[in-house]
Amino acid sequence: MQLRMRSSSLGLIALAALAITPAWGDVVTYSTTGKFTSTTTNVLTGANGLTITYNNTSGNVVAPVPPPSLAQFGSFTVVGPATGSDTVSDNFTLTIAQTTPSVGGETLTDIFSGSISISSSSVVLQFTGGSGDSVPVLSVNPFTFAPAYTFMLGNAKYWINQYTQINPATTGAGGPSPGESTISGAITSTVPDGGMTLMLLGGALVGVEGLRRKLRV
Repeated sequence: MQLRMRSSSLGLIALAALAITPAWGDVVTYSTTGKFTSTTTNVLTGANGLTITYNNTSGNVVAPVPPPSLAQFGSFTVVGPATGSDTVSDNFTLTIAQTTPSVGGETLTDIFSGSISISSSSVVLQFTGGSGDSVPVLSVNPFTFAPAYTFMLGNAKYWINQYTQINPATTGAGGPSPGESTISGAITSTVPDGGMTLMLLGGALVGVEGLRRKLRV
């Protein structure tokens, strides 16, 4: 009887532990805008008909975090050049405006400065630093382990990949197709659970103790 009681208690404890999933997490909402230094807009043009457009985004939602989640921070569309090739050499800035989970819908920004250069007939966006609510630090993307800048906006922690390959437009049987490239990264939150996990654990253990006493009778 004692062995059966002990086995039952251990089984109940295991089930209680599996059932304790922290019921907390942040909903991160943010927007992105970008511009090239030479044009002060989100569009860069070349002498031979090249057009590179950064596609601003709004209302991006990542939830719930933690755990870390993959995130995107806008994309580039490449058209042309119409003839020959264009040399690209410019600076690009990316702004992240977060609206939640900040209390009162406060907007936070963090600006990354980067350079665009031509390499093997392809353009590479390389972030080199930035400024804002916190100083971005070079780290690694928690999913891909690629170099990424990380910074905090309130409880939200961001990673933005240091490098983004800008894919060229292509020409096929159906005609030219624009090149598409996305700035990738990740987001998580350091929000505390306010003791919710301990409350759940305490309730589970109280329930297990009550069942253990019943089994003893």
